[in-house]
Amino acid sequence: MPSSLKNYAAFRAALDGAILKTAGIAGEYPDDRAIASILGQMQQLKDWTENETVPTQGQKDALNFGALASRNLDDIDGDLVQSICEVASYVIYWPES
Repeated sequence: MPSSLKNYAAFRAALDGAILKTAGIAGEYPDDRAIASILGQMQQLKDWTENETVPTQGQKDALNFGALASRNLDDIDGDLVQSICEVASYVIYWPES
């Protein structure tokens, strides 16, 4: 399902917020590899999409942070999972310019 994020600015704000919140959770669970992977993938996505650059299909295919968040963060912060899934959906259905 396409994201409710309507443009790159909204995507970037949601991504930055998700990174910040996930970093805090990663600090609380330093040995959780799934949380570390979610955070790392979102940080990589931030780099890939700098200046509104559309990620390549190969880059998109390498990401699974939305699914990981659904499985591993829902009991910790359901609102964060929803935000992460919106970001993931935006990437899958990246709007045409």
